[in-house]
Amino acid sequence: METSSDRISVQGRALEHPQETLLVGLGLASRVYPAIEESLKSARPIQHTLTPLQAYEFLKAGAWRLEDSGFGVIVPLAF
Repeated sequence: METSSDRISVQGRALEHPQETLLVGLGLASRVYPAIEESLKSARPIQHTLTPLQAYEFLKAGAWRLEDSGFGVIVPLAF
């Protein structure tokens, strides 16, 4: 894996400006699943903690809304 602040290459695929691309994607995803917006209040978001109820709601509905909107989501196989 080759990295720099402006480009990342993994398995022969390159992505320009990965940090900006991720932040833009999170901003768009927050329109579909508003709970994401809270994590974007930080200058450098690294996590967003959910309560057990929020996690359950995300797994039951939020993840599918994101997938239906074109976002990739990885959830445990049980869901």
